[in-house]
Amino acid sequence: MYSITELAKLSGVTTRTLRYYDSIDLLKPASIAENGYRFYDDKELDLLQQILFYKQFNFPLDEIKLLISTDTTQVVDSLSKHFDKLVTQKEQLETLIHSLDQTIHYYKGEITMTNEEKFTAFKQQQLQDNKKIYGEELQQNYDEETIEQYNNNWMNLSEEDYSKLKKVEETLFIQLNDLEKQSITDVTHPLAKDAFLSHKEWLSLASPIYSPDYHRQMLDMYLADDRFTKYYTKHISKNSLIFLKEIVYYYTLIK
Repeated sequence: MYSITELAKLSGVTTRTLRYYDSIDLLKPASIAENGYRFYDDKELDLLQQILFYKQFNFPLDEIKLLISTDTTQVVDSLSKHFDKLVTQKEQLETLIHSLDQTIHYYKGEITMTNEEKFTAFKQQQLQDNKKIYGEELQQNYDEETIEQYNNNWMNLSEEDYSKLKKVEETLFIQLNDLEKQSITDVTHPLAKDAFLSHKEWLSLASPIYSPDYHRQMLDMYLADDRFTKYYTKHISKNSLIFLKEIVYYYTLIK
């Protein structure tokens, strides 16, 4: 049997943490003496080892509690999903490391880099960030083939196309801000049509799956999901984003 102090010294986990694990029924001591001292045997040591293993891979405590109390099948399924996430992170990190190494050698004058190579790591990083933030919404609205097409298109963007993508977005924000400054609320106004065409061009560059339905769905998502809304309202007002939706619906539904 180990006292709580001995277990803390053995495992590297503080006594305060062990008491907390007891309070949330994650790791109960084998016995508690009359004086309130907690004692742990080999079973609890094995359980603590499992807990620390899961914590090392950033599992939240409530999920760890579920894992150590469920059958093997559920444990394997949960670990497999987490394994896939780690593999993806590993691949992403390897790409970034390779790109950084190449860039260092490039600035030392030891190698040459194509323009595409200079942007590969950045594009992959942004793709992973988008997947992390918007992955659930994308899976709900589009099939795997469509998402894969989008990802491949993004990764294959040339430096010229990527630069054009950013310029078109900047133009769109300028147009929408001008519409608001001039108090224009007519979707048929030439500047409103220009804003529609800019956003259509941006979507067409970013994705190979453009369609009027897709265009409307994107605007619905911009306003329905607070994460999208926050991104756009850093550059334009909420009213401008709402007006953009009206503009897009008008021009994509014209017979």
